Amino acid sequence: MQLINTPYSRFYNQCKNRIKSAYNELEHIRCVNDKSQNIRHLRSAVLQLFPIVIHVRRIYFPVYLLCLVISFPVVLLVRLVRPIVHIRFGKVLAYGFGQCVLVPEVYLSRKKSGLDTKNTLDLFFFDGSVRNQQLAKMIRRKMFVNPLVQPFYNANLFLSGWKTHLVKSPSYYTERDVEHSFLEVPPQLSFQNEELGQVKKELMKCGMKPGDKFVCWYIRDAGYQLNSTSSGVCFDVNQFDRIIDKLIEEGYYVLRMGKNVEKPLTYRHPRMIDYGWKFQSDLMDIWLAANCEFFINAGGGGLSAVPEAFRQPLLCFNYDVFTFWSTSKDSLVSFRRFKKDGKYLTLREIIDFGCCKIMRLPLDTKQTEIQIEDQSEQEILDMIDEMISRLNGSWEINNDLMEMQDKFWSILQEWDDFHCWHGKKLLCKVGHNYMLQNQEWLLN
Repeated sequence: MQLINTPYSRFYNQCKNRIKSAYNELEHIRCVNDKSQNIRHLRSAVLQLFPIVIHVRRIYFPVYLLCLVISFPVVLLVRLVRPIVHIRFGKVLAYGFGQCVLVPEVYLSRKKSGLDTKNTLDLFFFDGSVRNQQLAKMIRRKMFVNPLVQPFYNANLFLSGWKTHLVKSPSYYTERDVEHSFLEVPPQLSFQNEELGQVKKELMKCGMKPGDKFVCWYIRDAGYQLNSTSSGVCFDVNQFDRIIDKLIEEGYYVLRMGKNVEKPLTYRHPRMIDYGWKFQSDLMDIWLAANCEFFINAGGGGLSAVPEAFRQPLLCFNYDVFTFWSTSKDSLVSFRRFKKDGKYLTLREIIDFGCCKIMRLPLDTKQTEIQIEDQSEQEILDMIDEMISRLNGSWEINNDLMEMQDKFWSILQEWDDFHCWHGKKLLCKVGHNYMLQNQEWLLN
């Protein structure tokens, strides 16, 4: 696993971003004459500039201050006792739901599979507020997580030998399973019996019972904009009726996923369950995504990390070519297309354009130079047919298509940040028909 950051560059960028974010919050106050909003923006600006404020109201704050004072001497002592006990510090990125799922699962799977063979005492803290309390419970059952670890984690980064006492996790190593430990061991996060008993009750509320086949339908709508800037990957959930028809015809229950969704589904059928609008809970968010036949997702989103962590197939459309789930076995993906001067940008041209610029294009409503083209309804239906065939074992492998997959993969490896997101193997395949119809830009 390659190092992707260093403490001093990380610290510099973090300070720069915090100042920039605080400035933006204060700009909102200057432009908006709304007292409640201005209080919220002011609070956010203060938290950006002085993150320690997060801990002030907590009961452990006096002890936290003590840990700050003694952190450097303690970390020096940790180095001295390493021959006896090797202590490492790590963090779980809690402010992003996807990272909060993947960081613990990758860490635990690497330990279990033997990729991380060190006999160490590993101490973690949650970096940010955990958005799903069920997930927090599952993590704490497997790892030692305490906010008092944070001062020692930070002190370690500024002393010689910091890598020896750092768990390989973000922000200094990738959050993805780039070493493919998921292929070697089963999921490490798990549910307890009482939680599974509650799951049965929740399924009955939805009109289902244990053993029913279901797929998760995760299409972020404008409600997601309430807590994210990713409005460019939000869609109208009521535009996919034909696709839901297809899934129901194949015998699946379809559960619309999401939290803080904007509006209910207009589609009506006993097997179409508007879970995100009517039944959403922290427990079921995790259990459903971890136990579905497959997980359908448009454009990404934190919840899509759950099927990845629990080794369930994903069907992904309207993704970007840079950060898709290449490490997800038995999954399928198709990508947004970008057109300039009437021609699609080739994969190499997209790489040259840059990941950050491509990601920002959907958010820039003023730019007209590059047009963004989403997948057609038929392209999504073709991928569903392929996924079902692959799951039931009737899919026939095409050697020519495998060569196309390999060529796509080799071109993508020309991207400078490839190793931050992907491993050596392409476990998630580009949809068969999508590859055939888009090879002119995907393979050049």
